Amino acid sequence: MIFSGIIASNAVADIIQIPAITFASRSGSTAIGDATQGTLTNATGKFYAAVPFTTNGQRVCRFTLVHRDNDTSFTIVARLLKKPIVVGGNAFEVPTEMAKASTGAAFTTQFVAKRHDTTIVDPVINLNSSFYYVELEITGTLVEILGVQIDVRPSCS
Repeated sequence: MIFSGIIASNAVADIIQIPAITFASRSGSTAIGDATQGTLTNATGKFYAAVPFTTNGQRVCRFTLVHRDNDTSFTIVARLLKKPIVVGGNAFEVPTEMAKASTGAAFTTQFVAKRHDTTIVDPVINLNSSFYYVELEITGTLVEILGVQIDVRPSCS
């Protein structure tokens, strides 16, 4: 594209947002929780959501957990996972943990907060050879999750 003599690139940064209320619970979840005005509350266990990446070759530069943690006893762990697709391969191959963000006993707040991970493992998106999803692990009902954000760019410099 050209604007007033300036060439603009089609490759731009994108923030993929996955609201916590869209995550699905799986076996092992002891409390599926409530959707309280866009926030997942009163939940414990593991929850999963697909990541809708659309472009091969982009890089994951930052993974962010958006939450409220008002209790030092309970935590939220969010993981960005990459599941390999290998025809003829092992269907139960362990996914790669690309990124992880978590609350913890030393961090509490009564307000919305963010935790980031920028040390991304295997950051290049390849939609032909992998599925991508986020896992939330919630250890107690006194923490709330608003969602996750994934910063995707052509380069993370």
